[in-house]
Amino acid sequence: MRRVFVDNVEVPLEMITYNNGLNFSRFLEDTVVKPYRFYLSKEDFIEVIEPPYIVARDEIKLDDETYNETSDFKESGYCTFLELLEKPKYLYEIFDWYLRHYLFFTYVKNDSAKYVINSIDTVTVGDQVEITGRAFVKKQFISSQ
Repeated sequence: MRRVFVDNVEVPLEMITYNNGLNFSRFLEDTVVKPYRFYLSKEDFIEVIEPPYIVARDEIKLDDETYNETSDFKESGYCTFLELLEKPKYLYEIFDWYLRHYLFFTYVKNDSAKYVINSIDTVTVGDQVEITGRAFVKKQFISSQ
């Protein structure tokens, strides 16, 4: 089950895309910004995110050990992904920095979409996963709001 709400109105997934650029989380002054909530099953979240999490965790662990660095992975104890789901602070940080594009490219990559996910504010895990943040309206759709 995947559902998305923009400005508290449910919209089809086809109306959503994702900004994978370096300007993620930055909004231009004249941009129309709307809050979004993206829901998916915990099982879908695990299926998509666990494999790249394992790769990222292992690579970052090697970097941490090689360069004597500290990371969110280290602070979370290089835990399994299922353990990470029980650590909200680290889940949010690791998802936002390393894993978000895997999820959004899987479910919401549509170049003709009206809304563009451009930030992540929260990642909450229960029976389902809720991701909240802000999306902007593509300029060609602004007059049709």
